[in-house]
Amino acid sequence: TASSQKAAREQDAQRQAKEHVVQLQAKMQAATSSKTIHSAMCRVKKLESSLQVESKQKNDLKDQVARLKREILDARLKQQMAEEEAGANNAVEIFQQDGVTLEQE
Repeated sequence: TASSQKAAREQDAQRQAKEHVVQLQAKMQAATSSKTIHSAMCRVKKLESSLQVESKQKNDLKDQVARLKREILDARLKQQMAEEEAGANNAVEIFQQDGVTLEQE
């Protein structure tokens, strides 16, 4: 009958509309996921870049620390040598005050 055919067409139209809505939702979800992925990848790239900068800064600081430690060791060595030289000079002065020269020993 005409009414049953009309009801069947309406049901078919409703089914097609629901399928279309499901397809649109899937496309929207895919687009949202794509944006999410892109956004996450951008954040990862920024973080990686920051890590590279931090790593370079860390290496620079390590180099500075090593350089300062070498300077400290050099200064200590010079200090020790100066103290030893001062001690040797002091001994020479003491001998000379006693009237003894190093050549006489």
